[in-house]
Amino acid sequence: MKAAIVFDADGVVIRSKPFTAELQRVHGVPASSLEEFFATTFPACITGKMALKDALEDLLPSIGWSGTTESFLQFWFEAENKPDPDLIQEIHSLRREGTTVCLATNQERHRLAFMRNEMGFSTLFDQIFASCELGYAKPDESFYTLATAALHVEGIERIVFFDDKEANVGAARQAGWEGNLYSSIDDFRNFNL
Repeated sequence: MKAAIVFDADGVVIRSKPFTAELQRVHGVPASSLEEFFATTFPACITGKMALKDALEDLLPSIGWSGTTESFLQFWFEAENKPDPDLIQEIHSLRREGTTVCLATNQERHRLAFMRNEMGFSTLFDQIFASCELGYAKPDESFYTLATAALHVEGIERIVFFDDKEANVGAARQAGWEGNLYSSIDDFRNFNL
């Protein structure tokens, strides 16, 4: 049975803290000033219904950011550019063995482009399933349905998934994936593929 191993990005492949703590430390912008944005506006960005740059234009001056929107995004993306080197090594090993390895992530378009190009994810993974391109975010069942359909085209019959959020793991199981809650690389290494 041909299998694919699918990893979440933030909290699994990427082991950074939220950039808002670094934003507060370096630039003095309170992390709390972005809470409402992430709760109310950002969900539309990660499903591709709103452009992140447009969403930030009016917000940034009001929270005390004096730079450009582009410089804010660059700071954000670099602050969270912390892939787990041990898991990256495991992914390379899987690919050398011929295993299909994918990323399933809730991302907006600008950070997704950064991950693909600057972080090298376009060559690290066979496929990237991103909410901004699928139009649905995990744990919406449509996210898994669309990703499953794409994998079945590749001849994949078994999908093994690692995510750090219980809701996403549960939804994956409902979709027929082998969902596994991830807290450290040991959760992957101890899994019997």
